[in-house]
Amino acid sequence: MADFGKQILAVLGDIKGSGSFVCSGVQQFLFPGLQIRDVDEIGFPINVAQIKEMIKVARHAPFGKGSKTVLDKTVRSAWEIDAGQIKFINKGWGKFVESIVEKIRPALGLEGLQVSANFYKLLIYEKGDFFLAHRDSEKEGGMFGTLIIGLPSRHTGGELCVRFDGRQEMIDFSEPASQYQIPFAAFYADCEHEIKPVKSGYRVCLVYNL
Repeated sequence: MADFGKQILAVLGDIKGSGSFVCSGVQQFLFPGLQIRDVDEIGFPINVAQIKEMIKVARHAPFGKGSKTVLDKTVRSAWEIDAGQIKFINKGWGKFVESIVEKIRPALGLEGLQVSANFYKLLIYEKGDFFLAHRDSEKEGGMFGTLIIGLPSRHTGGELCVRFDGRQEMIDFSEPASQYQIPFAAFYADCEHEIKPVKSGYRVCLVYNL
């Protein structure tokens, strides 16, 4: 893990041009054809009844603490569904994610480098849910960052706050996610980040390893 941290810091120190430690944007809605095992295909915007069905097959989200994975709702309160339980039946969804990756490459200073996004989990934050400041662990070989894609679901709060080297960016998915759009954010794994408490509704997002 120490070597992984050094590698990330080296990349951050060599960001080219106008690249940053974090970037974000909004895409026009594309129907993903989201299917979750033991749940009907999800419609959009995701309504309360559907989210309750999703939570039935979800688990409380743990987090990494040193070499261990722990569950502590005073540090992280959210639900998660593993990638193995999920399918995207719209054949265009993969290309859609690739188009987001093409946008974040120059924004993160990664021009000329090959970047792929591997689906990891779906997360659900209810009213009051949050995740205190933390850094991501390496979840697979070659991982250097995280991509979060918000799904249309009405909510307020739940802002993503990303910090690095004394700088901070606050990214709010609530407005585009409530307006049939798909917001996204990407950042380097060594950046400290947190999810502020959700004030109303449900914040639903897909997490990809970069």
